[in-house]
Amino acid sequence: MAADNMRRSFEWRILGALYAAEFCLVLGLVVWHRQIGRANPAEFWVSASGIVTLVAFIGMVGMLVMVFWSCLADRRSGSRRWILALGMNVAVVAVVLLVGEVALRMLVVRTNTEEKLGALLLYPRQWKKTKAAYLSILDQVDQNKPYVVPDEDLGWTLGSGRSSQNGLYFIGSQGIRTARAGDVLNTEPQSCRIALVGDSFTFGENVAFEGTWGSVLESALQGHCQVLNFGVPGFGVDQMYLRYLRDVRPWHPDIVILAFISDNVVRTMGVYSFLTFPDAGVPFTKPRFVIHNGELQIINRPLLTAREVFSVGAIRDLPFINYDRKYEATEWDQPQWDFLSHSYMFRLLTSLHPVYKFDRHETAIAETIKINGTLFLKFQQAVVADGAKPLIVHLPSEGDILGEASESLGVKVLKSVHLAHVDVTSCMRSFSVSELFNAPEAGGHYSVRGNQEAAKCIIKEERVGLQDFAFR
Repeated sequence: MAADNMRRSFEWRILGALYAAEFCLVLGLVVWHRQIGRANPAEFWVSASGIVTLVAFIGMVGMLVMVFWSCLADRRSGSRRWILALGMNVAVVAVVLLVGEVALRMLVVRTNTEEKLGALLLYPRQWKKTKAAYLSILDQVDQNKPYVVPDEDLGWTLGSGRSSQNGLYFIGSQGIRTARAGDVLNTEPQSCRIALVGDSFTFGENVAFEGTWGSVLESALQGHCQVLNFGVPGFGVDQMYLRYLRDVRPWHPDIVILAFISDNVVRTMGVYSFLTFPDAGVPFTKPRFVIHNGELQIINRPLLTAREVFSVGAIRDLPFINYDRKYEATEWDQPQWDFLSHSYMFRLLTSLHPVYKFDRHETAIAETIKINGTLFLKFQQAVVADGAKPLIVHLPSEGDILGEASESLGVKVLKSVHLAHVDVTSCMRSFSVSELFNAPEAGGHYSVRGNQEAAKCIIKEERVGLQDFAFR
């Protein structure tokens, strides 16, 4: 009985020390992982995380030394209890790892750039898997002929003569959304012509052409004005400005309405659309403006093609990747951690307390406001120089209707350059989110009702003067 108790006591002592050592190892690695991206790694070792890492590794070494001497003493006594204890530890750890890895792989949901366990995003994002997903998308794009196509100047645009697979959108031969397939818009001078520039909220995602706020606006003006919809899904303010310069100018409009949501100013600070729209499967590259010597300048022309983007070996090798606001180097796979990153259990543990994110001057809020403010000014100046009337309209998103922020980022940008604009947020707040917007799973854009109210609010705004212009 005493001998059995001593044997069990020895085994539990060894097992306890081994489990403690393994816990210290995992803790040390997980906390050490947090030093990724630090400009000066030495700072980590004097931080709280660094001290925890050192204590964990010291504890692991201490436990292993104790196990070593205990096993050596047991072996010298002619006993094999140490072999049984080590074997039990190996078996338990192997089963836990195997079951955990299999279970996590079954539970994880994979998108184009992400893997999620429930609502938890697993880090690091893995470039090889992202590449494979987008190369597959590109193969499908070549066969399906989507209505949005790559463009060497704008990044992407509407494909002339294209239509959506669901039959909701038709793009005329002039690269503008039309009511029906094959429609050709009148290019002859009109008594009143209004051009709309914007993103998917202007294009009219998830509604038929007649349901877009541009079409409602044209109907409200009783046919006195031709309204041309140059909206393109996914555009930033920079692309709207470029679209005006290249595609709108030849139509010689009398009024140009640039309608934007606040997210458009954020998109201006992007380069790669797979980062800007991680769930949309959009593979394009867009132009990126900076301000150099007080002037706007595009830094990444010629734009990379989609296949060029997904041919690089690592995301950090993409040109101008640090100029993309949605790029966080610490979120993506790191060569020194590549082996451990194959383990979903390790990824889960490190994702519970993600690596620190570091601010970059290229994508800072101050730079965002400065660049977008300059773009809005340039747009206004170009329209006025062309003899037309510019109108900048802030369209509210769901967060604006709910009052999540006292003032949207887009409005802050306009105020920073003292630019006159129309904000229809307060006007549209008379209605609920469910009335104004489609459900999130349907895209979250304006519903037919939302488009109608947006058009009414724009017309109602006295400073716009659309009624006077149309019926002059």
